[in-house]
Amino acid sequence: MQEGSRRAIIAAFFANLGIAIAKFTGFLITRSAGLLAESAHSLADTGNQALLMLGSKRGKRPADQAHPFGYGPERYFWAFVVALVLFSMGGLFALYEGINKLRHPREVENAAVAFGILLLAICLESSAGVNSIIHMRTMHLGPDNLLLTVKIDFEHSLSIEQLAEAIDQAETAVRAAVPKATAIYIEPDIRRQHVA
Repeated sequence: MQEGSRRAIIAAFFANLGIAIAKFTGFLITRSAGLLAESAHSLADTGNQALLMLGSKRGKRPADQAHPFGYGPERYFWAFVVALVLFSMGGLFALYEGINKLRHPREVENAAVAFGILLLAICLESSAGVNSIIHMRTMHLGPDNLLLTVKIDFEHSLSIEQLAEAIDQAETAVRAAVPKATAIYIEPDIRRQHVA
């Protein structure tokens, strides 16, 4: 794992951990089922970053008699585990909490705290001005090197400085999710409506 990618994953790990703690604290204050489900989701995201670091570390082990081609493919296994955790455990927990609260409704205490924490989480997890991805192209340059080019429709009200920061944050988010993306080129653009 390249140093920049490793730092991005570690930063994402601590950001997700902080968000999970904030959401769970909000749940303890408000007893909001939504915040509890959200804290579980953020905790799953934190675990995902840890699994990606583990997979990258284990994948770098040298070849041996049992694995003459090395352990590189193990990274794909851990990425698969990340997907399973994200889409199964997080989703099932949210579904369970939703059904439980429908069967046993309870009034949310301190709703303003719950909404404030969710708003903070949205701000922290969003990419600081991305409206949408216009198009994206990728190419493997080697087993551990991925080229990514992407055109992004950023929020149109951003200043030049804010746009540069938004591009940096988008790049950091990509490196955290895909550590092998070693060459990233992000071009800001405007999504145009095609007239038939």
